[in-house]
Amino acid sequence: MGIRERCGLESVCLGTEVGDRGIKTLAPAIPRSRTLQELWLGNKVGNLGVEDLCRALRGRHPLKLLGLGGRVRGGVIITNRLEDRAALSLSEMLRKQPPAGLSQLRISGHTRTGGAAWPSLLRACL
Repeated sequence: MGIRERCGLESVCLGTEVGDRGIKTLAPAIPRSRTLQELWLGNKVGNLGVEDLCRALRGRHPLKLLGLGGRVRGGVIITNRLEDRAALSLSEMLRKQPPAGLSQLRISGHTRTGGAAWPSLLRACL
């Protein structure tokens, strides 16, 4: 049994400058995790990173918490560069989740939000 099969991480918080490139590197490992429940990702993640993340999340059991903005444990604040395209990707991913899927989506602190796609994200959550 390799380390990947034995690793039982339930929560991962990468609050440094992850960016789209970091998400692209991390995304292939996400569907293989059987225990991951919380994923916090910041800073400088944009539309491309969210699209890669959503593709990875479609192929696994749902997370309980996805944090792309806000205050994490220890008072650290993460922000990203989410725009309408990111909201559309998140909406599509949420619509394909089982009913007992994601219970918390944290996306606060984005200055580029507010377009027409964000209400569709809210509808996908309700």
